[in-house]
Amino acid sequence: MDAVITVSYSELAGSPHIYLKTGYAEVTRELRCAWNDAITLSRELLGWWSGATYYRPHNYLMEGNEPLYNVFATDVKIDPYKSPSTSGGVSYSQAKLTVFYTVRDYFTYVNDNIWTEERLDSVSEFAVLDNRNLFFDTGNDAVPVAGDNVSVPARVERMVDWVFTVHNVPNLRSSMFDLQNGVNNAEISSPSLNLVFPAETLLLGNPTATRELKTTGQNTGGWTMTYRFTYKNNGTFASPKGWNHFARVDGASASGITYERLTNGSVEIPVYPLVNYGDLVEGMW
Repeated sequence: MDAVITVSYSELAGSPHIYLKTGYAEVTRELRCAWNDAITLSRELLGWWSGATYYRPHNYLMEGNEPLYNVFATDVKIDPYKSPSTSGGVSYSQAKLTVFYTVRDYFTYVNDNIWTEERLDSVSEFAVLDNRNLFFDTGNDAVPVAGDNVSVPARVERMVDWVFTVHNVPNLRSSMFDLQNGVNNAEISSPSLNLVFPAETLLLGNPTATRELKTTGQNTGGWTMTYRFTYKNNGTFASPKGWNHFARVDGASASGITYERLTNGSVEIPVYPLVNYGDLVEGMW
């Protein structure tokens, strides 16, 4: 749910301060409120839980004809404002809040309480090729690679890790353990990258889970889950050859090495089992 501000406050003269560069913005605001309301206002600006509902951080909307997008409150600094309080038990009557906003463009919401962020990391593996049908040179000068004193040929397989992080997940699921080392049984769409990964091209590695503890009390927060899916495709997006395709050197030609599925002589054998990643987080895909 969008931020809801219930505390009365005013903006000090000279505020806000806005720093812009291409594709990025930082905003600093100086606010004044009652000293007793300073924590409540900070909480409502930064995002908070109320029961089972999560209220998002405050989104800064600049006055004028050109809005700023995805600029959210990230930090608040509280200072006493001028004169001390005259009432007993309270140190000050007014508080000055310095609120810092920055771009958080990874806010792709699965629902009102769960949001995600994504990135791509480079990764590679060292693949050893079957050398039984390979030679150095041709014709009468051909030397079998499988001969003595000849190094085993290898190649570097370039891949990409799709790192998908989900925030405020209420409960861990057994599927995060059960689905490891499986590949996607269907196409998967990335919420923010505008990509559709073909079936069998994403391999789930070891996920990580970090508990998010909140200052708003017990049971106010969830888990941050990070899933690392390794994308491998020796074909194309239109004609994929993913994790269950393997190099077939005996079919190599001047066009290169072919990649095919393995069989037992009768049916195809999925070395990497096909799984449904949609169960990792409800509504994730």
